[in-house]
Amino acid sequence: MPRAPLPTFVRVAALLCVLTGQVPARAATAVATATAPAVRTPEPVVIDGRPDDAIWHTAPIISDFIQFSPAWDRFYWPILLLLVAGLVQRATNFFRPEWNWLPPVTRLGINVIGLLLIYPIHLSAPYFTAASLGGPGAPAIARVFDALTWWVAVAGFSFFFLTQIALNGWMCVCHARFLQRQRKEQAS
Repeated sequence: MPRAPLPTFVRVAALLCVLTGQVPARAATAVATATAPAVRTPEPVVIDGRPDDAIWHTAPIISDFIQFSPAWDRFYWPILLLLVAGLVQRATNFFRPEWNWLPPVTRLGINVIGLLLIYPIHLSAPYFTAASLGGPGAPAIARVFDALTWWVAVAGFSFFFLTQIALNGWMCVCHARFLQRQRKEQAS
């Protein structure tokens, strides 16, 4: 039996998903990076996590470093669990390909939860902080990374999740209608 052509909505939604996943190529720009030079010491250094060794006071100071804000630690496990749920769904469909209802249902749930996670991520700003020994440029660099993270993680993923929710929700409705028609045909 030949397959019915995809409706226009699915084609447009698929095109939007493909287009939102691509990033235009940009020209390579020179970025100033902080470097940490290696220095020989006259005596062995004790690496025990404590800075009370006298040799550490002779080390050169490194500045303009930024680090992730501690707020990211709260989102590690929820995001990892969403990834594992997606892997379980794909493994299940590998072994049970006839369960064609499973991908849109699980992806709809995963995308709704992902969209709900965006709000606490938005509230946890700043996403980057200047390192404790950061120089005068570190706070400015951290603010630039914060702005980029907001536009990519918050705004970009919100748009992605909304389009995915619309697409997978529509697919769930189509599966529900198909099952309803199938049950009516079996009952008659």
